Amino acid sequence: MVRLVALLLAVALVGCTGKAPVDGALTIDTAPAFSPQSGAVEVCHQAILEPLVVGRSGDRLTFTGATSGHASAVIWPHGFTARVIDGKGALLDPSGTVIGREGDTLTDLGGGGGAVCSIAGHIYG
Repeated sequence: MVRLVALLLAVALVGCTGKAPVDGALTIDTAPAFSPQSGAVEVCHQAILEPLVVGRSGDRLTFTGATSGHASAVIWPHGFTARVIDGKGALLDPSGTVIGREGDTLTDLGGGGGAVCSIAGHIYG
């Protein structure tokens, strides 16, 4: 009986750590779905953004400027997601392709105002 109680307490404590699950969803900021109205055209500003290092804090995927070292608030295109895969945070495009994992540096980012709209010449949206 004592072992059962100890086991249940251990399981409860692990669940309260605030860490993301081994394989599960992480949080990122994404743009809303684009819906063209009366001939409006979505434009991707092609300013080159600073390369970003992918990281993780709890249940959130984080991004830090590779040269500045400053945290960067990034808005990813609609449909992008973040997950823990094999114990590492990963950024995925709408097709499920991994764009980068924790520790990777993302380069060739285009966009403006903190919003990414292209990666390596591929325009999303």
